[in-house]
Amino acid sequence: MLLGLIHNIALLIALSVGLHILARRYAHRVTYYHLVAGLLFGSVGVIGMITPVVFAPGVIYDGR
Repeated sequence: MLLGLIHNIALLIALSVGLHILARRYAHRVTYYHLVAGLLFGSVGVIGMITPVVFAPGVIYDGR
């Protein structure tokens, strides 16, 4: 239970760090930044939706 939540939190932290790095590196290329940021957000969204967290038998947190 706790490990699943930690994985989801780690994924969100990695997303924020990745976006920060992209913002610094590609600030002058706005279209490229928006494209890559959209792909990152979409990937994290899909990963979050396919990995439900089971708290207890019958109690499931599903991100969809």
